[in-house]
Amino acid sequence: MILSIVVPFFDEEAAIEDVLCRCVAAAGELARERPDLAEVEVIAVDDGSRDASAERAARVAGARLIRHDGNRGYGAALKSGFAAARGDWLAFLDGDGTCCPLSLGNLLDKALAEELDVVIGARLHGGSRMPPLRAAGNRLFRGLVDALGGGGVTDVASGVRVLRRSAYEAMAPLPDGMDFSPAMSARAILDPALRLGEAPVWYDERVGASKLAALRDGLRFLRVILEAGLVYRPRAFFGWCGALLTALAAVLFCLGLGGPEAPLAYVLREGVAAEWMYFRFVLIA
Repeated sequence: MILSIVVPFFDEEAAIEDVLCRCVAAAGELARERPDLAEVEVIAVDDGSRDASAERAARVAGARLIRHDGNRGYGAALKSGFAAARGDWLAFLDGDGTCCPLSLGNLLDKALAEELDVVIGARLHGGSRMPPLRAAGNRLFRGLVDALGGGGVTDVASGVRVLRRSAYEAMAPLPDGMDFSPAMSARAILDPALRLGEAPVWYDERVGASKLAALRDGLRFLRVILEAGLVYRPRAFFGWCGALLTALAAVLFCLGLGGPEAPLAYVLREGVAAEWMYFRFVLIA
């Protein structure tokens, strides 16, 4: 069994070298502690950085570097890393220093022990140092997913997770931008064919400025969650509307409203439908 750890980054020169060093060290420790792991590889994907991030990432022995000519997006960087990965298990975390690579071991252990397809690293807990605005946004997204009938996960936008390659392929296509993670979460949560779990991970303050635009990316997160809901839980959107219209049709047929009498009573009494009922039948249908 091979585990591939993918670290996407864009303009993270202050953090990326340390993050990759920690990933390489964690890869060795994960492999030593788990006999089933034949290899743990680390793949860094530079998404067109304009600073010295790529040069600093290239210094780290034991990490393979992939470079994009220009900035394609967070999701696109992950896709490039997954395409180059050899593992049947895939993992990823951000290159900003917020997450501990050793946490991936706990996620993998949970996936193997419970035969899960995707395990999300939950950052919303008492020890988390997530900024309040982002924490509030994540709770809002969790509430939306819960409303669609997909409870059980607290952190749908987490950028730390472990998943089977087969599950990743089943969730395609996924977006190229920052909405990659919530789109993956929503599909994994709402698709009954995928087994999903969650485990807490340490979350620290990031190094450097965040690339996440709260309003713009928040709206994108909202869109991809709603799109997944329309695909996997259409009754959550249309069920109440359908029930209301069905009730209205029953009222028009059984009680009338606006006509000489109720169509049902007339048909039962006369045994035939009158001409004035034809439009009413079309409306009922």
